[in-house]
Amino acid sequence: MANTTHTEFAPGQLEIPAPVTDRRSTYAGELSRAQSDLAAAEARAAELALTVERQRREIDLLQQPITDPTDDRLTAIWERGEQIANDENFCSEYDRLVEAIGGTPRERDFRVTLSVTLTQRVSVTVTARTSAEAEDLAIETYTVEDVIESLREDNYVADSIDAEAIETERD
Repeated sequence: MANTTHTEFAPGQLEIPAPVTDRRSTYAGELSRAQSDLAAAEARAAELALTVERQRREIDLLQQPITDPTDDRLTAIWERGEQIANDENFCSEYDRLVEAIGGTPRERDFRVTLSVTLTQRVSVTVTARTSAEAEDLAIETYTVEDVIESLREDNYVADSIDAEAIETERD
């Protein structure tokens, strides 16, 4: 009889390796996905870099002194100051401050009394013996009511209008 050695293994002591399979297609898919994720991340990083640069320029602009009276920042400050003055009843203090520093004054309502002179050519028919008498009669007979009536006519055209401010007061 020949001498043979027989060894017994307990269950779970011996593991048989899994068969070797070709996983190159799985790795290729993962690599492609990783490259796509990297490209998206790089695009987002470039976008964020542009945003940061734009915000830095805005901050630099905000830190520059305001030298132009038409600067939107200054306009916004004056508008906000006017709003606060109106809301808190600080109008006279605001007006003094604006005048002292050469700012933009508030708009207010004013009542202006005007003296208005209208010049209009009209024809008046009168019966007279001489042209001088006709002129005198025309002037005497042409009344304020005639003026008002001629102003109401649709075809009224003034030859000239002169206006002069007589009095101005704040409302």
